Amino acid sequence: MNDDPGDSPLGLIEAKRTAVNPELGRTQAKCYADGIEKERGQRPVIFYSNGFDTWIWDDAGRWTPRKLYGFYSKDSLQHLVRQRSERQDLTKIVPSPEIAGRLYQIRAVTEVLERFQNRRRKALIVQSTGTGKTRVAISFSEALIRAGWVKRILFLCDRRELRKQAHNAFKAFLPDEPRVYVTSQTYKEREHRIYLATYPAMMKCYETFDVGFFDLIIADESHRSIYNRYRDLLYYFDSQQVGLTATPRKDLISHNTYRLFDCEDNDPTSFYSYEDAINDVPAWLVPFEVHTYTTPFLRRGVKYTEMTPDQRRQLEEDETEPEAIQYEQREVDKHVFNKDTNRHILRNLMEQGITIEGGSRLGKTIIFARNHNHAVLLQQLFDEMYPQYGGMVEVIGPKPTDVIGDPACGTGGFLAAAAEHVLRTNTSKAGIIQREDDEGNKTTIYTGDKLNPDQRRHLQEAMFFGFDFDVTMLRIASMNLILHGLDDPNIHYCDSLSNAMPERFPKLAQNYFDVILANSPFKGSLDFSDVHTSLTGKLKTKKTELLFLVLMLRMLKTGGRCAVIVPDGVLFGSSTAHRSLRQMLVDDNQLEAVISLPAGVFKPYAGVSTAVLVFARGGRTDNVFYYDVERDGFSLDDKRTPLPEKDKHGRPNNDLPDVVERWRQWDCGRGKKHFADRKAQAFFVPRDDIAAQEYDLSIGRYKEHVYEEPKHDPPQVILDRLKDLEKEIAADIRTLEKMLG
Repeated sequence: MNDDPGDSPLGLIEAKRTAVNPELGRTQAKCYADGIEKERGQRPVIFYSNGFDTWIWDDAGRWTPRKLYGFYSKDSLQHLVRQRSERQDLTKIVPSPEIAGRLYQIRAVTEVLERFQNRRRKALIVQSTGTGKTRVAISFSEALIRAGWVKRILFLCDRRELRKQAHNAFKAFLPDEPRVYVTSQTYKEREHRIYLATYPAMMKCYETFDVGFFDLIIADESHRSIYNRYRDLLYYFDSQQVGLTATPRKDLISHNTYRLFDCEDNDPTSFYSYEDAINDVPAWLVPFEVHTYTTPFLRRGVKYTEMTPDQRRQLEEDETEPEAIQYEQREVDKHVFNKDTNRHILRNLMEQGITIEGGSRLGKTIIFARNHNHAVLLQQLFDEMYPQYGGMVEVIGPKPTDVIGDPACGTGGFLAAAAEHVLRTNTSKAGIIQREDDEGNKTTIYTGDKLNPDQRRHLQEAMFFGFDFDVTMLRIASMNLILHGLDDPNIHYCDSLSNAMPERFPKLAQNYFDVILANSPFKGSLDFSDVHTSLTGKLKTKKTELLFLVLMLRMLKTGGRCAVIVPDGVLFGSSTAHRSLRQMLVDDNQLEAVISLPAGVFKPYAGVSTAVLVFARGGRTDNVFYYDVERDGFSLDDKRTPLPEKDKHGRPNNDLPDVVERWRQWDCGRGKKHFADRKAQAFFVPRDDIAAQEYDLSIGRYKEHVYEEPKHDPPQVILDRLKDLEKEIAADIRTLEKMLG
């Protein structure tokens, strides 16, 4: 019944004995409903049951009877009855092109709406990976909400990272709809509109919801996760359901994606294949290429019986049962995590990987690890092989109370390095954990035990923010931070230069960050009309490397600090925009450091010379610290081969640790006399000297080079040496003549 005793009943139940088929009560229940409707003016929802099988029949809503696994709550019944008058004709609803505006996406949304209008309860969208299934899901969700068909939505996926990605997408396109992750802490909350859950998390609490609570369930990656016990989720809830997949299954009756969503084999509700995406005009995907790289270790396997005597002796020292080491090729990556092999994999990626932004950045890349331990090993080896991606963090020195951002985060390397720095610098000796796996690989874990509860909560929830408009990069960045101990990273889908940034993230877009760490695109395409006026108003340019610097100044708090990698052209470019930006950094802010990097530091995918700019927002520059990095521990060719710790003259092959140490000396106020020698690697330049050079920031403008005068022998000595040489030649000629006869 409704709350008012005078209101009409919401539903009626015709109950039969257990031994009786509940279908026998259907006609009788209809008669009761006819009488109630005639007397009260509102037709109740019909239920009929024999105690084992229960059916619902909302004939006033033009639905056919369907089996239930429980009863509706009062709230869900009230909502079901209201929908009869509030629902609009879905064939007249136009999908929002702002959410999913490609032709095939609009077609998919329309086909789902038409199927539901025809009173079908389920739909299946088969769409190639990378063509925007999540956007399509949000688009038909928005259409169903607008049409009065849907009040509460459950989005199911099989990984927390996919849940995070979906959350960010719903937040971007349906910002006014309340959202929540379904977890052990939130599962009792009932006031939201969009619920996002992994299958395992939902399995723990789904029976706390009544069967009619959700109007729509979206099952992402429905080819792999909703069979066996997870399938109960779709059976339990009496909702309309949409499956999303790129690879539907039909190999077994129990594993048939089509039939699970009431479709005939090979006939989903909507279909857009990989080939369609390639051949479309314009093309939305490009053909993949397979490049195979291997090593003898991977080709032949690891077998004690095939080892040399020296190899056997070494193995016998490391293993208690060396004879048991008999791994075929296919078993190697399951049982053995070899450092050299994984270094080879990473080096192949960096040297042969596809690049973007004119070759300045590695393109979309996903590395599939065997398990978590393997992923951690790959992360450690990458940090070891390519340390240039983390040294900037040491220069800035983030504190546990800072808010840290990266407006072009890519894979989240700087944010992950910042998280490591905060944990490492806030861990006592007792809080350091040393672990060693079965292969002897050692891992050091910094627990951050010196952080107080508020600081630890801040680190987990509100310390790190990343932005990028590449969905794959967002996935990698989120996974990177999760592997570094951040359970719910704030990685957002957004072009930081665009108008969308201050519109969607008004607080984050200006005066918000204590620290910004970035390697922004060196160049790239730019829709000038979509760049926010707060940037173009400061600097009239289409160059992304310049606009990103203006953006970072806008995002920083007064006194906030930034370390950013820029191409050398930013330091000496002669255009009005280049000079204006440099003058802005020097005169209106505090330019603290220019760290010149060698040209090969980002090879093989970027050979351009670069530098790290360190600056703080506000104030005025007095002196600028310069450091000329000549080596970073690796060869500067495309191979980037690790170098010995020192060269043959005993000089370190890696200047980066010295950069950090010398910077700390300068930053802590060590006297200028220690950095006055411009012939040294580290020196300072007063602001007035920079202004006198028209704000040229290149290190070559200020560094003094020592040229040693070459020493030559006296002319007579050289002439005597030539005479002796001629005598030797003449003697050789005479010898040859004698030999010839």
